[in-house]
Amino acid sequence: MMNNLIFMSFFARSTNLSYNERLTELMYPADLSIRAKVDAILDWHHSNLRLGAASIIVNSIAGPALGLPLNPKAAKEAEKILGSSLAKIETIWLKGNAKFLLGSSQPSIADLSLVCEIMQLEILDEKDHERILDRHGRILE
Repeated sequence: MMNNLIFMSFFARSTNLSYNERLTELMYPADLSIRAKVDAILDWHHSNLRLGAASIIVNSIAGPALGLPLNPKAAKEAEKILGSSLAKIETIWLKGNAKFLLGSSQPSIADLSLVCEIMQLEILDEKDHERILDRHGRILE
């Protein structure tokens, strides 16, 4: 399975050990209403947050390692997508004073996925990293 989100949800659904049952319930809730919301975040993630974050990295840093030229114009466009995605996380997915998505007190696989996507931005130049992420303090918490 190439996609880590598919793998995480498969793992959460397929384990039957008692420790994993507790972990599964925390990371991928059994409540179908909550699970549907987690799935919605995971689906949204691909065409929004991932598109912005991965495109910034590829077009500003990693392109040559992948046989692609750097493309500052594409990186700027990706930064707009990422900024919009981060704003949506703060206004739609983070609820109240909760530290995790959907107003939860515990992380889900959606939280892990979003954290992993944002963490790849750590390789950016400090100035770029600050410009992109500093105005999104709730997410960085």
